Amino acid sequence: MSGTAVSGGRPLISVVITAYNAESYIRRALDSAFAQTWSPLEVVVINDGSTDRTAEIVASEYPEARLISQENKGISGARNAGLAAARGEWIAYLDSDDYWAPEKTERQLDFAGRHPGVRAFACNNMLVRGDRVLGRSFEAQRILGRAAPAGVVDRYFTGRARYAFHNSSVLLIHRSLFTQYGEFHPAYNGNEDAEFIMRLALHGEPIGYLDEPLCYYEVGNPESVTKKHVRHTRQLIHYWMSAEDRYPNARPEVLPDFRRTRHLTFFNSGIKVLLRTGNNAEARELLRLYRARLIGPRWLAWYALSFLPTGLLRRAKHFLRRISAGTIRSTAQV
Repeated sequence: MSGTAVSGGRPLISVVITAYNAESYIRRALDSAFAQTWSPLEVVVINDGSTDRTAEIVASEYPEARLISQENKGISGARNAGLAAARGEWIAYLDSDDYWAPEKTERQLDFAGRHPGVRAFACNNMLVRGDRVLGRSFEAQRILGRAAPAGVVDRYFTGRARYAFHNSSVLLIHRSLFTQYGEFHPAYNGNEDAEFIMRLALHGEPIGYLDEPLCYYEVGNPESVTKKHVRHTRQLIHYWMSAEDRYPNARPEVLPDFRRTRHLTFFNSGIKVLLRTGNNAEARELLRLYRARLIGPRWLAWYALSFLPTGLLRRAKHFLRRISAGTIRSTAQV
């Protein structure tokens, strides 16, 4: 459905809450959505095959929310179902275990008004565990780097900028970006938001960053997909290593930075995790698969480590740190 604007031309924001067995958190998320200072705003809840009281709570206590129940399709399928049901010009995803400050969407749309060429925006997080606030996720200078204009990340693949956009609850996305670049990829449940933002960056889309902690990110939920580290790592390796094949129209000027970051991500966020979790054979298979792109001293070091038992790997922390930091360097760039 195309986006709409109501209330004197003010754009409608569609808040899309995806929920699976979220009875412990769903009230907090919904309360924060309905407390937003921006108007007009609609709230769509996708109940993705929950077996607990999630749907009952939403239907009985939040009748103003539009509840859509479906068989379990995973987080990507739930997000895409919410996008299809949403009527707004802007889409704001909110995971059921996260919640927002009341001014989150209004501050982001105000920020968007100052950057008319930007169609995707993020804000900072506060990390929480239940009712306990643990602190901010990011420091502005580590995210924005050499951004121009101020507050806009136009070099996503340099430094640490990309880490600020991997929680969908911080995002405000113009519907036209989904029309232009497609929905969330169904193969990447748990990495679907990071893959989508990477897709935008590969095509040269700038991303706005508002350094205000307007989102509260729950780190203590045992159902959270971010807890499933090995599956997450397998997906991460796949979408980074296959991105150029999937998106042949990527902007040539971003590819050198992308390839350097892909190289680091493969080793430091991929192979290292597999080895630490005892998946040595799988790590070795992936190293062989991508040998032509990654061959060099760092590849050789990780390949040798893949033959060591997990216990010995744990004792080799200093060596692992040297590899990750690039003290042992590879010259491969493509």
